[in-house]
Amino acid sequence: MSKKFGVDISYANGNVDFNALKSAGVEFVILRCGFGNDMAHQDDAQYFANLKKCEEHRMPYGVYLYSYATNTDMAKSEAAHALRLLKNSNPVYGVWYDVEDKTQANSDLVSICETFCDTVKEAGYYVGIYSFLAWFKNQLSSNRLDKYPKWVAQWNNTLTYGKDCDIWQFTDAYQIGGKGFDGNYSYKEFATKTPIAPTPSAPVVTPPAPAPQPASNTYTVQSGDTLSGIASRYGTTYQNLANLNGIANPNLIYPGQVLKVSGSVASAPTAQTYVVKSGDTLSGIASKYGTTYQAVAAKNGISNPNLIYPGQVLKI
Repeated sequence: MSKKFGVDISYANGNVDFNALKSAGVEFVILRCGFGNDMAHQDDAQYFANLKKCEEHRMPYGVYLYSYATNTDMAKSEAAHALRLLKNSNPVYGVWYDVEDKTQANSDLVSICETFCDTVKEAGYYVGIYSFLAWFKNQLSSNRLDKYPKWVAQWNNTLTYGKDCDIWQFTDAYQIGGKGFDGNYSYKEFATKTPIAPTPSAPVVTPPAPAPQPASNTYTVQSGDTLSGIASRYGTTYQNLANLNGIANPNLIYPGQVLKVSGSVASAPTAQTYVVKSGDTLSGIASKYGTTYQAVAAKNGISNPNLIYPGQVLKI
């Protein structure tokens, strides 16, 4: 079976030398576009730079989004996140849903994957699922997922998946130019046309023309609104609006919802804190206090909910 060699890259790889990749025989790359729900601060910090390099070097590429979804509502938001970042791109090597986070282990991952993949497919993209071999053989073994392409991670000399897959990630330590990369073999004949889409730039949010500041201290959500967009109109942040209105998930607002846009949080207590202990997880801490890990992450400026450390003081 013929195969092509490629690597997947993210912010963790820093400033990637694409000339070095091509000299090492890399024939395609898969770029991390972001992680989690559709919030701009969860876009991959190197995505647009890497996308530009792909086009400058005529390197075929795909993209992936790292998932934290534990329900289908979060999967819908993650699909919206990917689709926002796919504008002006040409991912001939597909769009991949990276499902592997330990917080998802007991979730309905089959329904979560179906929701994400069907949404992205309806937008016209070739979409599939990435995970480790053990998850494909357990949490992701349902025949409901057979219709989606697979990208299987098994860091070994031999792939033992036993089913068809498009891509095999065979190592996480392939050395190119002194840097380590995830190494992949593609077995599918993806489109051979190299990407020629216009060079994208980081999304620029253009706020609506300033209107006279309304006398009311409330705003009624309209169809298509986002909390960050509303916040920009009123010169505040989406975190402040979320706190002011008791919103645990900033992605979940709905048309007709009346939001406070000024004032203070009623009966705001002195900030409660928690000192992280060895073995703690953000979701476990959140459950102790009757909140969500997303809310705790937002309150503490944590971009990756998996990265907390013993001794860290968290605001709850």
